[in-house]
Amino acid sequence: MQYTPFYQYFPDLASKETRSIRVFFDNEWGLPADEYGLMELFCETRDCDCRRTMLMVVSEKSQQPVAVINFGWESRHFYEKWYGSNDKSVIADLKGPCLNIMAPKSKYADNILALICSTALTDADYVERIKRHYKLFKSEVKFRGK
Repeated sequence: MQYTPFYQYFPDLASKETRSIRVFFDNEWGLPADEYGLMELFCETRDCDCRRTMLMVVSEKSQQPVAVINFGWESRHFYEKWYGSNDKSVIADLKGPCLNIMAPKSKYADNILALICSTALTDADYVERIKRHYKLFKSEVKFRGK
C-alpha cells in the first residue's frame, strides 16, 4: 500500500484544513514548545477501503516529522472483516491510534501520540474532516485510475 499526502491532490483544501497544534513550555505532554502540523496521508490503492489515515506530525521549528500515527476510525468488527482475521494486535494497529512502527520517529513520538489522542482525535469535527478528506481522496484515486 502506498500512502500519499492529501495535499498532493487537494493543495488548496489542505492549506485551509490541515490541523496544527501549538504547545507551550511546561505542557502536560512533556513536549518542546512548538507547533505540530498533522499531515494526512491516505492509501492510494484504488480498490482498498481501509478507512484509515496516517497522520505525519511535523515540527514547525525543525520542519521534520516527529511521529507518524495510524488512525482507523471504524469499529474493530469492521477491521476484522476488512482484514479477514481477528488477530488482536493487527486489528489494534489497523484501528489505531498508534505509532506507525515502520516510520521514523523522534524521541518524543510517544508524547506526540499522547498529545494527538487527547486533543485532535477527541475532536469530533476534526475526525469528521478526516473522513471527508478520505472520501475525496479515494474518489480522486478512482477517477485517476490508480
